[in-house]
Amino acid sequence: MSRRRFKSCADMVIYPIIEPVGQLDFSKCVDCLKMGERAAESKVAEIKELIASFSINQVPCS
Repeated sequence: MSRRRFKSCADMVIYPIIEPVGQLDFSKCVDCLKMGERAAESKVAEIKELIASFSINQVPCS
C-alpha cells in the first residue's frame, strides 16, 4: 500500500494506479486531515462521485 501523502483530494485522484479508485485512502490527504473527520467524509463522497462521473478506462503502464 502506498505511503504517499497528498496535499489535496484532487492530487489523490491523479494517482489511480497507486491507489485504486475504489480504495482511495483519504487519511493520507492533508486537506482532509485539516478539515476534520466529518468534513472529510463529505469531501470523500463528493470526490468519489466525481470519479464515478468519469467513465475513463485507465490502464497502468507496464
